[in-house]
Amino acid sequence: MLMLSLPIDLLLKQWQQQRLLTPLDRHFALELASIESMSTQVSADTSVQNTAANTENVQQPLQPDNSSTSLFLLVCALLSQQLSNQHSCLVIEQINLANPMAEDSHKYAHINCQISLNHSQLIEQISQFDAVGLPGDNKPLILEYGRLYLNKYHFFETQVANKLTQLASQQIDIDLSQSQLPQLIDNLFPNKQTDNSAIIDWQKIATATALINALAVITGGSGTGKTTTVTKLLLLLLTQSNLTIRLVAPTGKAAARLSESIKASKQRLHKELTQLADQSIAAVLIEALTNIPEEASTLHRLLGVIPNSHQFRHHQDNPLRLDLLVVDEASMVDLPMMHKLLSALPAHGRLILLGDQDQLASVEAGAVLADICIGLKHGQDNMPSPWSMRYSQATKRCKLVN
Repeated sequence: MLMLSLPIDLLLKQWQQQRLLTPLDRHFALELASIESMSTQVSADTSVQNTAANTENVQQPLQPDNSSTSLFLLVCALLSQQLSNQHSCLVIEQINLANPMAEDSHKYAHINCQISLNHSQLIEQISQFDAVGLPGDNKPLILEYGRLYLNKYHFFETQVANKLTQLASQQIDIDLSQSQLPQLIDNLFPNKQTDNSAIIDWQKIATATALINALAVITGGSGTGKTTTVTKLLLLLLTQSNLTIRLVAPTGKAAARLSESIKASKQRLHKELTQLADQSIAAVLIEALTNIPEEASTLHRLLGVIPNSHQFRHHQDNPLRLDLLVVDEASMVDLPMMHKLLSALPAHGRLILLGDQDQLASVEAGAVLADICIGLKHGQDNMPSPWSMRYSQATKRCKLVN
């Protein structure tokens, strides 16, 4: 199954010394092997450390190792490595079988590990481990669609996907025959034309689409008008009904920036609205504009921190008291926090995610905003679930979409 230059326990220590693995990655693999009750003699004692240190730069020929224990340790180390790099799972088909640990052959002179199975055989072999189960199993690791997860991260991802699916399927009924909404939108987004044709106003399309959906995602780089768009969206929503709106961001600094941006955007809009020709439309919009909240808080303050506990005061059984939640810098929200946030969202609550999917990555595992944008932009035609979160990679920028 493997071709190794040294026993796997020595290689784990060597890869740690080469900083290909963190100490946590190595001990995670060793601990899982211990929990598996496999008949291994792997250890982290001083003699192993010294041996690994002495053999680090000595080229050894690759020897076959058909032990399932060695493969299990390697796979667990790779999974932990992905978690350390903010990915929620290990995608088996993306493992480089000829160099699974991505060793630099120029720097270290040789490759110490190769996998002699193909990807399909590797997935089948991993599924045979006692510690690996299917979704819903009470096992430390879960294998689904060729992706290996820690059980808790599979649970988080499934719950987030289910909640997003629910929100995406919810549409808000608006009786246009009894509403000034089309005129309000046209006044907020006047037509842009060149000499020959009209220019598509993507901000207008995104705003109009978001008005009738419980989930909206507004993403783009700096200066693309995200804050202006969300301010106009909130303004239009407030012309239709009184809503309890909360503004949040992952950090105190981001929350302060959001507050400043909303205030500045409101001032610019107020100036523009006072110059509208239709004063009745202007009056409706200005009144709604004054009701847009300006103060933003952090996610932790919103959910309610409990001292000395990883739980929050607001959760599924004690949901947040709001109608609409706006989350800025959503790219910084990791998978566990997004799960807690969506769990605390009330059944009628609407959600707007705001941010740049290519910047300010989350601290813990899970690039949720990037994965959402991939799903929104391309769909998931080849996936069993249209909202199954995917492995986090650099992707093309997603335009303002819902």
